Amino acid sequence: MTPPRNHKIRVHSLCALLILQVLFLYSGQASGTAVADSLRLELAASRGAHHLQLQEKLVLHYWESGNYHECYLQAVQLRDLSKKWNFPVLEAEGWYHMARAATRKGQEGQALQYHLEALRLRQHSNDALMLMKSYHNIGVLFHKKEAYKQAKENYTLALGLARMRDQTDVIPTILRNLGLVSKELRFFRLAQGYYEEALQMVNAQGDTVKQAMLLNHIAVLKKDQGEYAEALRYYEQASELAQNTNQQQCEAYCLNNIGQVYNLKKEFGAAIPYLEQSLRMKEALGDKNQGGTLFNLGIAHYGVQEIDEAISYLSQASAAFGDFATGESIQTHRLLSQAYEKAGLIHKAAASAEKAEQLQQEHEETQQYHAAQMQEAAAALDNIKRAMDNASIRQKKAKISGMITLFSGGVALIVLISLFVRKLRRAQETTYDV
Repeated sequence: MTPPRNHKIRVHSLCALLILQVLFLYSGQASGTAVADSLRLELAASRGAHHLQLQEKLVLHYWESGNYHECYLQAVQLRDLSKKWNFPVLEAEGWYHMARAATRKGQEGQALQYHLEALRLRQHSNDALMLMKSYHNIGVLFHKKEAYKQAKENYTLALGLARMRDQTDVIPTILRNLGLVSKELRFFRLAQGYYEEALQMVNAQGDTVKQAMLLNHIAVLKKDQGEYAEALRYYEQASELAQNTNQQQCEAYCLNNIGQVYNLKKEFGAAIPYLEQSLRMKEALGDKNQGGTLFNLGIAHYGVQEIDEAISYLSQASAAFGDFATGESIQTHRLLSQAYEKAGLIHKAAASAEKAEQLQQEHEETQQYHAAQMQEAAAALDNIKRAMDNASIRQKKAKISGMITLFSGGVALIVLISLFVRKLRRAQETTYDV
C-alpha cells in the first residue's frame, strides 16, 4: 500500500470560486426574498384550504433556503390554522415541518415530540409515503440519542412502507441506517446484509457518492470486528472511488480512517502519512471537523515515542473538541495526561487527567438524561402504534361484520324468493284444478 498523493490546490482558483459563491449567495438571497414576499401577498388574499396550501409552500420555501428559524415559525402557523379550520392532514404536515426545523436547530428532544404528534394525526390516513417519512425521521432521532433498539424498530417500519411504495430513491438510505444501528447492537452479519443490499442498489443507480459512503461503512464494520486487512481493503476502494470522482471530503475521511486502522494495528509509522494528508485536505477544504484526525495523529506520534509532537496534536484535538463530553474528547485528555507525564510535566498531566474525569462524568449524566427522554418517547410511540393497531382491528371487524350482514341479507333474500316461488306454484296448481 502506497502513501497518499499530495494535492496541489491553486490559490487563484480558490479565490475565483469564493467570489462566485459570494455572488451566487447574494443573488440567491434576493431571489428568495422575492419568492417569500410573493407568497405572503397571496396568503393575505386567500382563505380556507388554499390558504393552508400556500402556507405550506412558504414553509417549504424557508426549508429549502436554509432559514430554519423562519421555517419553524411558519410551520407553527400552518399547524395552528389547520387545527382551527379542522384540516388534520395539514395539521400533521405542520407538526412534521416543525420537527424537521427543530432537528436542524439542534433541538432533537423537541423534534421527536413533534414527529410523534405528526404520526398520531397520520395514523388515520392510508398515506404510506407520509407514514414512511414519520417512522424514518423518528428512527433518526432515536439513533442520534443512541437508543438503537427503538431506532431499528422505526427504520424497519419505514423500510417496509418504502418497499411497498417502491421508493428506490430512499430505500438505500434506510438500509444504510439499519446497518448502522445493527452494528451498534452487535448484529454484524445483519448489518453487512443491509449495507450490501444498499450498495447493490446505488451501484445500479450510478450514485458514486453513496457507493463510497457504503464502502466506508463496510470498512468500519470490519474494523470493529478486528478484521483489519478487510477494513483496509474496503477503505482503499472507497478512497480510490472518491479520488476518481473528485469527492475530496470523502477521500479525506477515508485517509483518516486508514490511518486509524494502522494505529489499531500498532503500525504507527505507517499511519502518520495518511493522517497528515487527511488533515491537509480538511484544512484546504475548510472542514472544521479536524478533531478526530488530530487525535489520531496524537496517538500515532505517541506510539513512535515522539512525545512533543503527540502533545502538540492532542492539544489541538482538545481545542477542536472544546468542552463537549464525547468519547474522543475524553480519550484525548487521558492520552494527553500520559504524554505530559512522559515529558515530566506533572502538573499538566494531573490537570488533563482531572479534565478527563470531569468530561466522563458529564458524558454519563448526558447519557442518563437522554435514556430517560428516549424511554418517555418510546412509551408515547408505543401508545400511538397500539392505537393504530386497534384502529386496524376495528376496521377489519367492521369489514367482517359488513360481510356477515351482507351474507345474512343474501340468505334471507334467497329464503324469501324460495317461499314466493312455492306460493306461485301452489297458485298455478289450484288454477289447473279449476
